[in-house]
Amino acid sequence: MTFLDHPILDIVNEQQAQAHKKPGQKWEARDAYYQGVFENTDKWQYVTFKPVEARYFCLEALSEQKGQPYSSVAEIVLLDAQGKEIPRTNWKIVYADSEELGGDDGDAANVFDLQYTSFWHTEWENKAPKPPHQIVIDLGKNYDVSGMKLLPRQDGPNGRIKDYKLYFSVQPLL
Repeated sequence: MTFLDHPILDIVNEQQAQAHKKPGQKWEARDAYYQGVFENTDKWQYVTFKPVEARYFCLEALSEQKGQPYSSVAEIVLLDAQGKEIPRTNWKIVYADSEELGGDDGDAANVFDLQYTSFWHTEWENKAPKPPHQIVIDLGKNYDVSGMKLLPRQDGPNGRIKDYKLYFSVQPLL
């Protein structure tokens, strides 16, 4: 430990969230593996489909329940071929087209932080880009994925996804 002769009281050392999108980087849509419509609720949403091998996963939000330009998600859980939760300890966000990092903690990594009160939220403070919105996750290794559970934002309805597409790949999705 080091000590200072004079304390610094006006500096915050907390690391600030960084955007998961490089300047000029854009999502290139491929063939969706699954698409559907979520209910307008704050309850867990469940989706099952034929198992697909994947290391990379993309949730693409096409529309919001009230027609707003936002997307938000509290938690995402993927299920393996036996219907068991895939561990999220090695997950990394490799891309998010939009994240609110100023007016809120809308970091895309919030979708797997095990905190139902935190959430990914697309930009709203300085601009509000229109959908579709994408979040791409590296699962850390290949899995046979057969389903998804998604928990919408819990403190209000803004950004609840309505129409969506799911993409899976063993190769990077960017």
